[in-house]
Amino acid sequence: YTLTDLKHLDLYDTGFSGTISTRIGELNLNELFLGNNKFTGTLPTELGKLTECWSFDLYKNQFSGTIPSEIGRLSWLGSMDLSTNELTGTIPSELFLITSNDIWWFGLAKNRLNGTVPTEIGRLLRAHGEVELDHNRLTGKIPTELGRLTGLAKYLNID
Repeated sequence: YTLTDLKHLDLYDTGFSGTISTRIGELNLNELFLGNNKFTGTLPTELGKLTECWSFDLYKNQFSGTIPSEIGRLSWLGSMDLSTNELTGTIPSELFLITSNDIWWFGLAKNRLNGTVPTEIGRLLRAHGEVELDHNRLTGKIPTELGRLTGLAKYLNID
């Protein structure tokens, strides 16, 4: 059987481990909560097929490798938290193609990301919650485009 009608997958703090199957992209999820577990491996590019997903939480696992640029296809996204993993590489500029009018959480903190903060971050014009990029290995100048994030109600943490 298939779970194509499943809209909400909440496995938060269950102690699960293992990898995320590439079949995740076959689901029609609105919400994906896999935070605070022991998941490992790389993030499958198929996560980018969850185009109706508006809340995406993979916080505090042991994911490694780079962030798939395909996640930028999640145009309805209101909350994305990939914080506290072991993600490496640069922050894909495609993440800032997210066109949602209601981004209230954008978390990439506490990973091993390097390089500069993409200037495309200025595309999060309607962000009104928190943007967290702290505790990574980011270098370079802070992009002036951050000044466009005038809707941030709480804070921007680059550290």
